[in-house]
Amino acid sequence: MISGVMIINGCPTSVCMEQAYCEALDQIANRGGLLPLDLVSELDRDRGDAPFKSALRLKALTYFRERFHLLNQSGEAPAEKLPLARTSSIGMGFSQVVGREHTTIQ
Repeated sequence: MISGVMIINGCPTSVCMEQAYCEALDQIANRGGLLPLDLVSELDRDRGDAPFKSALRLKALTYFRERFHLLNQSGEAPAEKLPLARTSSIGMGFSQVVGREHTTIQ
């Protein structure tokens, strides 16, 4: 488990997530050309009344379900055979962001 406090728009938010979700969110950010902090900020802005951690987990689930569906339609290799990124190639990985004592996202 990765845990820590993120400060998003001045509001401290405690996050405790499994390593697999952190890695999945890191890969999503990387593939979207975003820093993990940008992805988190976007998810927070768009989540409405949903709990923050639920929004993070649902993003990972939805992304990979859609990817699996597209790969099945195109006849490409199944999504489960694609390796997950361990760290972001464009910045600090999600698990590093969450694992820090305080992270400020504006």
